[in-house]
Amino acid sequence: TNQIRVFDFRHNSFRIDDFQFSLLRRAKDPGSVGFRFDLDVGSNIPDVIQSSGLFDDPEGEDIDLRQAFVSYNAPIGNGLTIDVGKYITHIGLEVIEGWENFNDNYSRSFNFGFVIPFTHTGVRVSYPVSDQLSLMAMVANGWDQVDDVNDAKAFGGQIGYFPMEGASLYFNYIGSPEQDDDVPGNDEDNWRHLFGLVWVAKPLAALPDLTFSGGFDYVMEEDVLLNGNRDDVEWYAVEAILRYDFTPWFYVALRGEWFRDDDGVRTGTAQDLYAVTFTPTFKVTDNVVIRPEIRADFSEENVFEDNDGAFNEDTQVTGAVNAIFYF
Repeated sequence: TNQIRVFDFRHNSFRIDDFQFSLLRRAKDPGSVGFRFDLDVGSNIPDVIQSSGLFDDPEGEDIDLRQAFVSYNAPIGNGLTIDVGKYITHIGLEVIEGWENFNDNYSRSFNFGFVIPFTHTGVRVSYPVSDQLSLMAMVANGWDQVDDVNDAKAFGGQIGYFPMEGASLYFNYIGSPEQDDDVPGNDEDNWRHLFGLVWVAKPLAALPDLTFSGGFDYVMEEDVLLNGNRDDVEWYAVEAILRYDFTPWFYVALRGEWFRDDDGVRTGTAQDLYAVTFTPTFKVTDNVVIRPEIRADFSEENVFEDNDGAFNEDTQVTGAVNAIFYF
């Protein structure tokens, strides 16, 4: 098994990762109503991204309702958009997958898989202040929770800043008690705070086809039960991607990342993880994308399998080919 991976954990196997069916009507104009519905069926992605309380099977399902929300564009100023339901998190550089926006790499970063949440269920409000500034605030059940595990709520927000053409900055936050009320000793006063930054920029005027993007997310949580003891914990990660579009149908992306799981609360082992990923992408047609990829993972500990299946390696190198059809 490919260790400490999110979707591409199957070794030496063809996989139907995901079939996504989407219905979308945007609430573009003030006074309009819209909606979004995303259904996922497949062998990897639906099981991993499921929120607690959506399905009864604790082992997971091969189907997931990724998003389901209704939107209303209130006629206030430039248009105040209100979304109610289940929606993808605003945190992080990468997305789960979708026809609107593909990641630059096939495999997901440690940051995406182990540092941040996938989805939220609640209410969010977005407002475009100007061409250079946008605001978003939300109240939700928590991290990946359709049915809340306690009586407290999560509060989050985002500030989007666009200082010039080709440059975007997003400042993210979410804070919530995430400990289950049913576990003795857990307390709703124990908060988890996440602070994040995402950037996307074209830094060189002489190379307009070069894009530099990345993200940093830091999380701290109070009084977590770990190995029989309670203590404050933290985890954080940074990633950066250089992408160069050689032609409209071919680009390459190089990603570097570092993930510190200082207490082992996210991976089960106290460790620093590093990874380098190289992904060329071919847009074969307007509807088909093919992406081969080479990735190397490194750890301070022996957390990767050797050829006999024993955890004796501190390095893991994988190769993959990803194909996407969208219409």
